[in-house]
Amino acid sequence: MSERKKPSGIDGIRRGVANPGPVPEPVTGPVYPAELRPVPAAKRVSARPARPVKPVRVTLDLDPAVHLFLREFATAAGVKASPVLRALLAELKADKQLAERVRGRVYSG
Repeated sequence: MSERKKPSGIDGIRRGVANPGPVPEPVTGPVYPAELRPVPAAKRVSARPARPVKPVRVTLDLDPAVHLFLREFATAAGVKASPVLRALLAELKADKQLAERVRGRVYSG
């Protein structure tokens, strides 16, 4: 019995080139099964909480007597001066009459 010769890979390539099948559409991005497709950024829910907004620093020059009043007021309230000033700004924003009185002081110079 004679040994059978293994088919050449070249013969298969020649057959494939002679009878090309349908050409698949080019894929432009990664292909995922539907359940693994990436979620668009607009619909994505982050596992991390949103970063807090970075506060803006304000520098304020005060007359020494006004500074002393602010420190004494804050000390009596058991807080630092910053929360007192933040509370004053919140009141200014919420109270229209207070806002008008402050405008009067600012514009009267």
